[in-house]
Amino acid sequence: MFEIEIKAHIENVLLSSIREKINLLNPSKHEKVIYHDAYYDNKYHDFNKSEKELRIRKIISNDKTVANLFTFKESPFDAATKSKKEHEVSFSDYNTMTDILINLGFEKDIEFIKECENYYISYKGKDIAITIAFLPELKEYYIELEILSEFMDKDIKELKRLLLELLSDLTVSESCIIASYYTDLIVEKRLV
Repeated sequence: MFEIEIKAHIENVLLSSIREKINLLNPSKHEKVIYHDAYYDNKYHDFNKSEKELRIRKIISNDKTVANLFTFKESPFDAATKSKKEHEVSFSDYNTMTDILINLGFEKDIEFIKECENYYISYKGKDIAITIAFLPELKEYYIELEILSEFMDKDIKELKRLLLELLSDLTVSESCIIASYYTDLIVEKRLV
C-alpha cells in the first residue's frame, strides 16, 4: 500500500475543537488504542540512512484486546511529507517475532509508546484515516491525516492538496505541519 500522510503538531487547547470538527464529518469508526512501537535496523544502520522503516507494533485497544503488526516502509516517494510505500502483515506472537528479527541480525533501534484516537472518514470521495496521537515521552499532541492506496496515485499533489484542505477544515494551520519522524523527535528528546 502507498501511504500519503500529513502530520502536524497541535496544541492541547485545540483538542476539543478538533474532535468536534472530526465528529461533524461522521466517522464510520472511532477507536482509542495504545501503540507500543519498536523499530529495527541492521548493524550498518542502512534503514535510518535511507529513511526505510522496519517496525513491530503491539496494539492495545480500549477493551484490552491485543493485535500485532509487522510493517516495512520503503524510502519516501515524497520528500515534503515523507510519504512511503508500506508493506504490513499481522502476526500473533510478539516475542517470537522479536526473536526472529534479532536472530536475522537486526537490532532494536528505538522503542516508544503512542496513545491514539483513530477516526475513519470519507472526505470528498476518499477514505481518510485521522489520528490524534499523544506521545507521552514528548508530552505533545499530533494529528495525522492519511490516505492509503493500493497503487501509486498519479496525482500525489492532488491527494496532498486534499489532505491540506481537510487539515484546514479542522482549523489546523499548515505552519504546524512537520516532516520529522516521531523516532527522530524522541531521539532528540532523549539526548537532552
